[in-house]
Amino acid sequence: MLYSPELTLRDARERYFQINNFPGGGYDERWVKMRAGPLPIWFPNIEARRKAVLFHDLHHVLTEYETTWRGETEIGAWEVATGCARFWVGWLLDLFSFAIGLVINPRGVYRAFVRGRRAPSDVRRPPSRSARQTVSDTKELRLSMAVRLSRTFLLRKLHQLTGIVPLGLFLLEHFYTNSKALSGANDFNEAVTELQSIPYVLFIEIIGIFIPLIYHAVYGLFITWETRPNNLAYPYPRNWFYMIQRVTGIILFFFIFFHVLNFRFGAIPGLNEVSVADNPSRAFAIVSGEFGNVAILIVYTVGITATVWHLANGLWLFAVDWGIVIGERAQRVMGYACIGFGVFLLAVGLNAMMAFVWKGGLLGGLIE
Repeated sequence: MLYSPELTLRDARERYFQINNFPGGGYDERWVKMRAGPLPIWFPNIEARRKAVLFHDLHHVLTEYETTWRGETEIGAWEVATGCARFWVGWLLDLFSFAIGLVINPRGVYRAFVRGRRAPSDVRRPPSRSARQTVSDTKELRLSMAVRLSRTFLLRKLHQLTGIVPLGLFLLEHFYTNSKALSGANDFNEAVTELQSIPYVLFIEIIGIFIPLIYHAVYGLFITWETRPNNLAYPYPRNWFYMIQRVTGIILFFFIFFHVLNFRFGAIPGLNEVSVADNPSRAFAIVSGEFGNVAILIVYTVGITATVWHLANGLWLFAVDWGIVIGERAQRVMGYACIGFGVFLLAVGLNAMMAFVWKGGLLGGLIE
């Protein structure tokens, strides 16, 4: 045990500073220094970060996670699970740590997230007041950045929001770009080239796609884990829709992981070792060559269908849970609209996929 239960939080935090060689905590420093191996990384210590890190340091004391890269991925997962309330910098840094942890420390991140989800929490308090508590008292309360109700509420709302923006918008853009294949290889290759020429494209992908995707997928799996299906006992349409949403979520977790490794990074030995993003002039040939494999074509047909269902039904859930449609009639009309949108989007997605197999897609293939 690093911190005696009799220590006050203030004294325990001072010991934490000594152990990790953080003189005074560095709260007043203008810049924060991190190290990635021998490489130093500097970023500004803005006011929003200073407010969040006051709690972050106390969480290190309470959880005893280390300040190494592995330890920071674990405390990041723990704080995502307990909630970061209004501390947007906390959300950003913790989700980034979470994403890194899924690569370098998946088991530790999983355990930390589960630990955070199971931890009871007290109402957030100013550090000056909570600092007078002992470590023992506070460990019983598991001081976090939000009350339990707010934590669950915020995590679920963030989960819903990331499914629509940016991931839903990204899916629409994905189908649009793939539809360029309907007019031939040159148009599709040019579309991929234009995408890869966007300034700071890697940064946009990480912040706008990968981090929201990781959060939505991981938290979605925990929602599925907690699911208690009752669709057999009460076979109402909405019960079945709820169950199918969970099933398609699991399918998408593995499908998207496969898709990103396959085409974005070309990192599946024996199947595809050429990245579409790094070889835009060969993009059409790479995709069409792989879709020549019937098994891969089936995988993508199932994946696209699951994706469209998940988004279309997710739009209805989003509109209802966020109070956009309230009355029974409005919800019914919204349901029909989402079904229509889903059917249209599925036709677009499958037609774009088949454009890599038949010239002009499904319609062109039938005509020929």
